[in-house]
Amino acid sequence: MTAEQILSRLQKLANPKNVEGMVRFGINPKNTFGVPVPSLRSIAKEAGRDHKLAAELWKSGVHEARIIAPLVDEPARVTEKQMERPTRGSRPT
Repeated sequence: MTAEQILSRLQKLANPKNVEGMVRFGINPKNTFGVPVPSLRSIAKEAGRDHKLAAELWKSGVHEARIIAPLVDEPARVTEKQMERPTRGSRPT
């Protein structure tokens, strides 16, 4: 499964009503599709472990893709730099 396929699938599962509710929890609605976590876990399981895919999903900037990224990453290949990267961009300003 490629990052493009996952992003396409997330767009198809988009739920604007969920995005509205997510704002209450401090989630920036920009680049957010409102896909429920169980669906994200299912997509991650289907995609399997892939370090490169995880990096591509993170770079997309899409909220749900960034949730999937650590689920598909290969723990032995995760760097300290990856673990320390800022996530402030996902909060509303």
